[in-house]
Amino acid sequence: MELGDYENNSSSNADGNSEPDGTPELTPGSQPSERNHLQTERDQLKTERDRLWTSNSNLAVEKKQLQTSNSHLTAERNQLQTERDQLRTSNSNLAEEKKQLQTKIDKLQTSNNDLTAERTLLKTERDQLMTSNSNLAAEKKQLQTSNSRLTAEKNQLQTDTDQLQTETDQLRTSNSNLAAEKKQLQTSNSRLTADKKQLQTETDQLRTSNSNLAAEKKQLQTSNSRLTAEKKQLQTETDQLGTSNSNLAAEKKQLQTSNSRLTAEKNQLQTETDQLMTSNSNLAEEKKQLQTSNSRLTAEKNQLQTERDQLMTNNSNLAEEKKQLQTSNSRLTAEKNQLQTERDQLMTSNSNLDVEKKQLLAIKDQQQAKILHLESPCEPGWKYFSYKCYIHKPQLRSWTESRRVCQTLGADLLVINTEEEQIFIGQWGAEGWIGLRRQGRAHAWTWVDNTKLCRGYWQPGEPNNDFVNCVMHKSHANPKTTWIDSKCDNLNHFTCEKNIQHYKFRVN
Repeated sequence: MELGDYENNSSSNADGNSEPDGTPELTPGSQPSERNHLQTERDQLKTERDRLWTSNSNLAVEKKQLQTSNSHLTAERNQLQTERDQLRTSNSNLAEEKKQLQTKIDKLQTSNNDLTAERTLLKTERDQLMTSNSNLAAEKKQLQTSNSRLTAEKNQLQTDTDQLQTETDQLRTSNSNLAAEKKQLQTSNSRLTADKKQLQTETDQLRTSNSNLAAEKKQLQTSNSRLTAEKKQLQTETDQLGTSNSNLAAEKKQLQTSNSRLTAEKNQLQTETDQLMTSNSNLAEEKKQLQTSNSRLTAEKNQLQTERDQLMTNNSNLAEEKKQLQTSNSRLTAEKNQLQTERDQLMTSNSNLDVEKKQLLAIKDQQQAKILHLESPCEPGWKYFSYKCYIHKPQLRSWTESRRVCQTLGADLLVINTEEEQIFIGQWGAEGWIGLRRQGRAHAWTWVDNTKLCRGYWQPGEPNNDFVNCVMHKSHANPKTTWIDSKCDNLNHFTCEKNIQHYKFRVN
């Protein structure tokens, strides 16, 4: 049908009222224009729907990635907090150890000062004894005519002996304290080695965390690049739609020339129009829903990004705190090493002073021996050692009977006060009872002079019986380990001892 025919039909319809009332009057080209407009809107809505779905999917993926990153950062934060607490605990322990070491060093310094004073005193005594030795030859005749003055000097020497005995006990106590401190330092060294390994493990964990953060950064950069590419693709599609619109405008002119054919399709197009309007409404509703979802996901994304930034800030703060704690730990370790070095130096100085004291004591004993050899201090049959006289009795007696025999001789059972005296008895080989016993296993070992046992020279495995309360000396390869416990009623040899102050010098 030509365009002129369509116009004639339209005129006849208007004059003869052949069309039913209520039918809308259309001008040429109005129906295709409305259809094209609806199709364009539909295509735009579909494009926008697809874009919103794509954006929604991307936002959902990005949300999952941010949630995963949030979980990782939360775990890393908890781990760093745990490491911070451990480092604080380690810092506190090191500070406490520092205080303990400082206290020990103060004690060692005090002991060092005491030993220095003792060394000075012994040097003075050595000089006095050397001077006395130089004058002994000239004083011998004077001593024979002045027995009373010699007796006074002998009492002074006995006082010096008691002082030396006290100093020896102090040195023995100091030695025990130094041994205990050595064990404590070895334990502290083991603990520091374990702390060092733990710090190395924590450093490796932090490096792993740093690598994970770098990988997450790369993922976010990749996601940004992908979104940029999608934006360019959408721009290209928009350009294509503009080109399609131009093509549709050209087709519009062609459709205006075929108005007769479109008239027959009017009713169908009206139906399609209704459907398109319904679809348009649905698409508009979907668009609103997608926009709402997009807004919600965008808000969640922003919230997750905020949480991620906070976690990264917390991670940085924890890392900084860890560095500070590690620095403090290193400083405390250095101070501890310095204190240990100072303690070792003090122990070395203490050992040197101990050696010097022993040398001075040996010189003093030699000088005193020279003095005592001028006049024999012990009766015939008695053996002399260090201001004491000893006699070994081969008779077999119980512990109580042995002591009674010694007391009848003006002596008592053997009391061993020093390691030198123990070695002397051990090398002498005088087996038998010594003056050490206890009242029962609930009581302490006590000498016959009522002093408590400070150091024992037991054989390996001794004492080995809770119901045996007396002690005897028995020969052993090591003269420092000769004691065994024995029943007090057993019959054994015994050794008596008395101080030379109970004697008077014999004058020829």
